[in-house]
Amino acid sequence: LYVDALDPLKGALGEVHDEVGRLYARIGHLYGKKGDSSLSLLARKASLRSYGEPLPGGATPEVTYLWVRVVEHLAEQRNWDDAVVAGRRALFLLRRNRTAILEAREDPNDRRRGAPTRIAPGEYDASVHSVLQALGQAHQSRSEDRPAALATGESLRLAWVMALSNDGGPGGEAESDSVLRVCRALKRLGKGHLLANRHAAAQSCLVPALELLRSGAETSRTVDCASV
Repeated sequence: LYVDALDPLKGALGEVHDEVGRLYARIGHLYGKKGDSSLSLLARKASLRSYGEPLPGGATPEVTYLWVRVVEHLAEQRNWDDAVVAGRRALFLLRRNRTAILEAREDPNDRRRGAPTRIAPGEYDASVHSVLQALGQAHQSRSEDRPAALATGESLRLAWVMALSNDGGPGGEAESDSVLRVCRALKRLGKGHLLANRHAAAQSCLVPALELLRSGAETSRTVDCASV
């Protein structure tokens, strides 16, 4: 229904146009808010096509944001083959556009419409971590031990950096969220070691994860604690 409303605009501007891409991206956001991952993924893929991806010059902050969301949807749907391809693309764009993302000012239109079109400066590290975790899970599911270890290891290091730099002040995330991110990264890395029969290495990840989860009243009651 949302997509059909774009037909007149596409007729006037053409399929490949930034404004069409932005509207598709907002439609993807709406479907995501409704909990429909499949339609959200389709809308965001359509947005990438409208932006001209993967043509040269298409790697704008808006396009980078879309690739991160696409990776998250693919991981949620356990489409591991596509998640690996999209994850590599998203990670490349995040690193390529790092300076532009960190130095960008917040778009007031995003806040007013409630539909972000780019990664906010304060969300850069979390976006990289999310992509690395999805890549690690995808590689593990495809029995690709080395790339899985590289992705999960890097995501763990980044999770620690984010946790240690979080001062808990206004605008910062809750301490329990930082702890959960570290624990989930430890759990993902530990699972990779288990799958490769590296039991001592797995224990060195899972025991600290369990201790961290049990250290807080909130985190001790999470599903993560039970699964570890």
